[in-house]
Amino acid sequence: MGHVKTRGLSRQKLARSALQGLARVAVPLMCKPQIRKHSTATPGEEGAIWAVHHGGFTDPLLLLYAASKLGVQPRLMGSANFFKFPVIGSLLRAAGHIPIAFAEQNSAQVDLSQTDVKAVLYTAIEAVRAGETLAGYPAARITRRPGLAPERVRSGFPRVAAASGATVYPLSSLGAHDVVSYDQNFRAAAKKAVRNLATGRRPRALIYFGEPIRQPGGNFQAVARQLEDAMVRDHDFVVRKNPALARSSDASRPIDNSRAIRRP
Repeated sequence: MGHVKTRGLSRQKLARSALQGLARVAVPLMCKPQIRKHSTATPGEEGAIWAVHHGGFTDPLLLLYAASKLGVQPRLMGSANFFKFPVIGSLLRAAGHIPIAFAEQNSAQVDLSQTDVKAVLYTAIEAVRAGETLAGYPAARITRRPGLAPERVRSGFPRVAAASGATVYPLSSLGAHDVVSYDQNFRAAAKKAVRNLATGRRPRALIYFGEPIRQPGGNFQAVARQLEDAMVRDHDFVVRKNPALARSSDASRPIDNSRAIRRP
């Protein structure tokens, strides 16, 4: 039984390495990636959660690129829709990444009425407790807010953080929206990458590891509030330092403030 489990883990590591290898090749061809960290951030620590602001379609590649540079093989938790894609979906499943379903398009909640969703959250909690890094996009969609501002997070990541007590790293990701526009498919994205490489116009993309939230306490609603406040703070900081990265000329990205983070 132990040999079977070991072989399974080896296959997962190979699949994760393959995905990160793809990111190491693809990202520098599509953009000029930069990784920055808050002075207190040590993202290589075990059993942490990376909660990433979602600005564009190439964010996952940029995340895997950054993880590879830091020597981390995170376990991704993301929308089940991505696991249905041919090839990429197979790799995601083989790597042991975690699909999660949501109650509805604009809901802030995961659908806990579904037994498989409860199992998914349990899997994520156990992965963090076992020392794995869990990474993904708590808002569960590309932001549609003006200036690429963060949106309200859904309850999945806060539930995992509250149950595990893991350190949470808010990550700001900016520039991905300039690599691939909101309405482009993979073929169009590949053509644009080749064109950008040929013309020397590779947009800059930045991923920033913010000040960690250590031992987040309280219920998941309290953790969600902590995380949202941290993501807004870090996004504002990154934009102040890199104002050009938040400008978007992508007319295909709809503007929607229904999930804006509001505080009294």
